[in-house]
Amino acid sequence: SESPIVVSGSANFSRASMESNDENVLVVRGDKSLADAYAAEFFRIFEHMRFRNELDANQAKRGGSAEGLFCFCGDVAPPRICNKEGPNKGRRYRACAKPW
Repeated sequence: SESPIVVSGSANFSRASMESNDENVLVVRGDKSLADAYAAEFFRIFEHMRFRNELDANQAKRGGSAEGLFCFCGDVAPPRICNKEGPNKGRRYRACAKPW
């Protein structure tokens, strides 16, 4: 848009938010770079949460909890121990066998 509007703050526009809570709202008009930054952050968070929801759904289909059992690719991630010399040696982690 040639004149974007960004609305930010702690208010969520519920009745309590608008009538009794101590909330704030900031309205910025016409700042394209600010609107672009807000849009980029919105989509970053949206995609992150969409990914997590898909992992949870995939795990639910397999009959378990998604916490720490799957690799980022969606495959089962068995527990492993780092054997490489350095600060992570002996540290536990989970990863599938696929190369990155």
